[in-house]
Amino acid sequence: MKHTYLTFIALGLAGWLVLSANTAVFADSTLTVYPNEVAIANNGRCSLREAIINANNNAATHPDCPAGTGDDTIIIPAGTYTLNDATTPDEDFSATGDLDLSSNITLQGAGTNTTILDGNHTDRVLHILTGVVVINDVTIRHGRTPDGADNLVGCIFSFCSATGEDGNPGGGILTGATLTLNRVLVTDNQTGAGGAGGDLTCSLPENTCTTRGGYGGDGAGIYSNGPSLTIHNSIIQHNHTGVGGAPGNVNCSGGATCYADPSYHGDGGGLKVNTGNTLTVTLSRIANNSGRFGGGIDCAGACAITHSVIQDNSATGTGGGVLFNHNSAKTMSHTIVANNAADGSGGGIYAGAGTLTITNVTISGNSSGLSGGGFYSQTPTTLNHVTVANNTADADSNGSGDGGGIFKFGTLNLKNSVVADNIDTGGQAPDCWGTITSQFYNHIENITGCTFTPGTGDVTGSDPSLGLLADNGGVGQTHRPNAGSPLLDSIPFNTNDCGDVVTTDQRGAVRSYPANGACDKGAVEVRAVVQNCSLSTGVDIPINGITLNFASLGSLSCVSVEEMGSNHPAATGVMGDWGMFTGNWWHISGNVDNGFDVTVTLPHSGLADPQVCKYPGTQWGYGWDCARTGADGSTVSLNGVDSFSDWTVGDAVGPTAVTNLQADTTPAAGQGWLVGLLVGLLGAATAVFLRRAR
Repeated sequence: MKHTYLTFIALGLAGWLVLSANTAVFADSTLTVYPNEVAIANNGRCSLREAIINANNNAATHPDCPAGTGDDTIIIPAGTYTLNDATTPDEDFSATGDLDLSSNITLQGAGTNTTILDGNHTDRVLHILTGVVVINDVTIRHGRTPDGADNLVGCIFSFCSATGEDGNPGGGILTGATLTLNRVLVTDNQTGAGGAGGDLTCSLPENTCTTRGGYGGDGAGIYSNGPSLTIHNSIIQHNHTGVGGAPGNVNCSGGATCYADPSYHGDGGGLKVNTGNTLTVTLSRIANNSGRFGGGIDCAGACAITHSVIQDNSATGTGGGVLFNHNSAKTMSHTIVANNAADGSGGGIYAGAGTLTITNVTISGNSSGLSGGGFYSQTPTTLNHVTVANNTADADSNGSGDGGGIFKFGTLNLKNSVVADNIDTGGQAPDCWGTITSQFYNHIENITGCTFTPGTGDVTGSDPSLGLLADNGGVGQTHRPNAGSPLLDSIPFNTNDCGDVVTTDQRGAVRSYPANGACDKGAVEVRAVVQNCSLSTGVDIPINGITLNFASLGSLSCVSVEEMGSNHPAATGVMGDWGMFTGNWWHISGNVDNGFDVTVTLPHSGLADPQVCKYPGTQWGYGWDCARTGADGSTVSLNGVDSFSDWTVGDAVGPTAVTNLQADTTPAAGQGWLVGLLVGLLGAATAVFLRRAR
């Protein structure tokens, strides 16, 4: 009995040790990198590689940095961190080549323009293997993955294929983990080219031999094979997938069948997300990327894109802007898809599988060599309050494509939308091709080439009078209907989603206008625009709820102000150090963009520390510039303004209030101490019981 008693005493002590050890293991740590220090040097300066290795290992592997423990934050000061050592590019321990992360880590930069992680064109920049990783306020550039290996074996006298290896994926970032980007610029990255195919020597009638080069690597900016990828307030631009490798030489005789197949660029120039994974994009710009399928985005998982810009991307295959594929739900809202191009079909968007819902979106200026200049769909799709304009199918004029605006296989529901001013160079189907199901209150200018039975509120055969694609406020450009347009006030309030289901337009302005009035068709709800063309200096000019006072006009002769009636879409939560609580914003424009000097005065409702805030800000293109030169209990002013854009009032809430999209990665710590406590109590109680039993 004595030994049993001592055993349970030991069990109790072990439980408390588990409690203590668990508390220590899961305590979070912060590691601060010495500016511009990258290499493992043991020089007393905590380098970026040393900090990452310590965080991965939850240990002080390198004494230059503190030990990593729990969920680590690595502070990366302003500087350029160039990866020079590519001795072993495929190792996964961050010693050479890319930076490998395998734990719950936050990389915190000093600013997108000031903290730069540079791959030096020797390897990708970041490889995220496991964990929950958050990256804030950095630039990721000049990653370049290795090419695929050439096939040196070839194919001789047999049924065989001599194929080169594919280029490696993920030029900027390769992730198999849960990854969130906040205010990150991913630019000028490239994936490797495919390796060359092997040579063929086939000479028997029954032989079938094939040579092909490997494909270029996928996901030039980002390749995600992890559970989720979240991109917030970030820019993915100028990333390009590698080319396909060349086939081998062919020596075919004696009746053998030989093929020298082509290979292609990799898919997903900006980013690629694999099937079974989740992509969320908010307040971001995907631009000037290129790949085979999905020049900007190739999404095979569940995708949600909102308040973003997808522009000037290109695909050698399909989906110049976006390729949606595989069976999962896809949504896009409050976004512009503009000026993208595909050599194949779907210049703006190619929807190949899954279900797709598009709301408050402009699809404009896209082109395809084949069909669907703006939008190609072969999956169940609903377009609600969408404007499809100025797109071109059969852009190479060879007569092989239809549907300048929309090309449709399968089910396409059109609701409260505008399809107009599109081009099919062959003339067969300028605005649409296929059968389109009306869900009422649409405007299609030309139904030649498509089957469309008009329903309630539908209009066909007339010009909708759209304005040019322009900055009319919000995150991206829009086609604002002109005065007198038949699109205006054409959907009765509380009918067909007007004002009750769809309560804002693409820009974030309130639907309907006026309150409880009829809604406009398409992506834009036109609100009251007040224009003043009698400007003078040195006097207050009240205009649509705000006040302007010009110190100088330059060439400015007219100014217009549109009041939006809601929070700005980019002012959700806290942006930088400023909270946006005003419930309103204004878009100001003039006949010239700059060259004047004006004081802008905005109203507020008793904020403690009001600021005048402009969107987009000057720091790097997204976010806000907030300041003031005067304030009282109901107004706040900023002088020296020399350009117009979107304006709202912010409240200074302090630097600790920066809100990022970040998952909670600490539940295990709570569970660990609880288990230790329970084991300890059980052991102690059992020991007391046995002691008394003696």
